[in-house]
Amino acid sequence: MSLAWISRDGRLLIATQAERSLAYGLMAVLLGVYLGKLGFSLTRIGWFFTAGVGGSAVIATLMAVGGERFGRRRAMIALSLVTVTAALVLVATQSYWLLLLASIVGMLAGAGGSLGSATQAIETASLADTAPARRRTDI
Repeated sequence: MSLAWISRDGRLLIATQAERSLAYGLMAVLLGVYLGKLGFSLTRIGWFFTAGVGGSAVIATLMAVGGERFGRRRAMIALSLVTVTAALVLVATQSYWLLLLASIVGMLAGAGGSLGSATQAIETASLADTAPARRRTDI
């Protein structure tokens, strides 16, 4: 199936969605194992994932309310930088409380998948703009 009718930006959005879905899938499995190897109990690991889902929900809501004023591209860049920073904290420390904070702010909700994330909400809104008006429901 040819995607020639979708703009270059649309194809890039689809590619990044696929990459992020792969990363979230890997994170869902590996993050729990990693935290277990650090010696955290199942309860603490559960709270880590819960905090990530909660942080993702709060940030997605903030993006839905004020994201257009901030700009989609800037919001995507900012969210990506925050997530990368949280991942760096994840590998740089073994402090549970710093990891928990990184999970909340960095939306490290691997168990929740990428659906419902702030970046997914922005991409969905942006994707409609990448196709001709008559093909928007197709995309």
